[in-house]
Amino acid sequence: MKESKKNFLLFILFAVSAILRLYKWNSYGLCYDESMWLNRLFLPKRNFLELFTNTIYIAKPPFFRFLLYLWKFLAKDEFTLRLLPFTFGILSILLTYKLGKILFDEKIAFIATFLLTISPFHIYYSQELTHYTLTLFLVLCSVYYFLFGLEQNRLPIWIKFIFFTILSLYTSYISVFLVIFENIFFFLLYKKHKALLKRWLIVQLIILLLYSPWLILLPKQFKVISLYPTYFTWIPKGSLLHILQTLRIFSIGYNANFLITLFTSLIFYSFLILAIYHGFKNAPYKTNFLILWLFLPMILSILFSNIVSTFTYRNFFISLPAFLILIAYGISKIKRINYIIMLLFFIMFLSGLALFNYYQNIYPYPSDFYRPGVHPKRESREAAYYIINNLKDGDVVFHTCPGTASPFIYYLLISGQKEKLYNWPKYLLSEKNNKEFVPWSYGLVIENIEELSKFIKDENRRIWLVLSFWEPNFLKEHPFSEPNKIKRFMDRQFILKGYKEFTGIKVYLYEIPDKF
Repeated sequence: MKESKKNFLLFILFAVSAILRLYKWNSYGLCYDESMWLNRLFLPKRNFLELFTNTIYIAKPPFFRFLLYLWKFLAKDEFTLRLLPFTFGILSILLTYKLGKILFDEKIAFIATFLLTISPFHIYYSQELTHYTLTLFLVLCSVYYFLFGLEQNRLPIWIKFIFFTILSLYTSYISVFLVIFENIFFFLLYKKHKALLKRWLIVQLIILLLYSPWLILLPKQFKVISLYPTYFTWIPKGSLLHILQTLRIFSIGYNANFLITLFTSLIFYSFLILAIYHGFKNAPYKTNFLILWLFLPMILSILFSNIVSTFTYRNFFISLPAFLILIAYGISKIKRINYIIMLLFFIMFLSGLALFNYYQNIYPYPSDFYRPGVHPKRESREAAYYIINNLKDGDVVFHTCPGTASPFIYYLLISGQKEKLYNWPKYLLSEKNNKEFVPWSYGLVIENIEELSKFIKDENRRIWLVLSFWEPNFLKEHPFSEPNKIKRFMDRQFILKGYKEFTGIKVYLYEIPDKF
């Protein structure tokens, strides 16, 4: 392929990538996960070191928050804040092209890049202000220099490998599985890598030493998890069915209906099998590498779940390029280029249908098995500002779901009106350790009527109730759930003064009668 033609195709792919990832990405306010990364960054008083070490309370290492801390000096709103994961998403597409090229050839690299460009799964996390695209970018860099290090064994390459590997470890715990995968691959093919053994062991020792400061905090991380086990019960332990579901998510994302899923799965699973069959015959070294990269993190996660459950589909975002490079290798076995183009257009059509559902906030399948931890988007920004713009001194605001409470804290912080909220969670401002295990939602999220009565004081005259749940249909389908009981109790005890409905959220304003 001529250089000019190759550059033009890459330009088209990156342009399409940008359009798909920028489209409607600011239509909804922050979700729970996004706001949990941000809230402490906008507190008026904070200890700089504690700002990063306290990410253990959201079960994450600190590097993404550190980047957010720097980025927020340039980013002034959600749109510009979300440019951070968008940027790493685009860079990960470029690195997937480079990896496909060094593993196989330019044809396979272009097919894999095309598949990642239109991937609903990749688009989803490129639009979300979380650490997943950063993790993927760093993992791809680590893998890239790992392969070059094995081939060339030059010190500058190993230094880059150490740099990106350690950053990935400080970004996501799942990167530990990356280190294990790279070591297993190295020793499985020990005869081929025997001459590199001494340098490899030194490299691993350096990585361990550089990661040891965070390892010291891991006991505290496990203590937090043990104190609040209900925060993590939604995470599956993993099984063979979950592995198959992960591959389905890799293929078509969270938003495809049954028919789209059926066609896409048939195509992707077929070409995955074809790639493995031909790979073991013609390119066993590269095929073993990609298969380990794809499946080992999932297998390790299932084994590790005996200690802490980690099997969420988004955790294996780091293996998405391995999956798509294998699919591209399988597709490349089609002899006629016209058939390959037709197939890619059909895959693009299926991805387009899934993306249409995503942009319309449609999730056809229930959450428990098909998308644990992933929920339809809410108008959290609009609901928060409706309350903030009408907030009076001494008002209390109660949420029935943490998914609305955490974004509300963020919008209240940046509005500069947090002093008006009577039940502002003041411990968030504390730099002391005596309250380190108090849930951030204490006094803001109520789970039952007893908690509601506990947090209403004599000086309160108005109560805002933000009625919501993780899944929008839950409250309709479960009329006797605790949030609905709270709503009926407030209707009986207080005077309804206002009501407004938003996507996924209902906001009620009550006045407390004098006799209460």
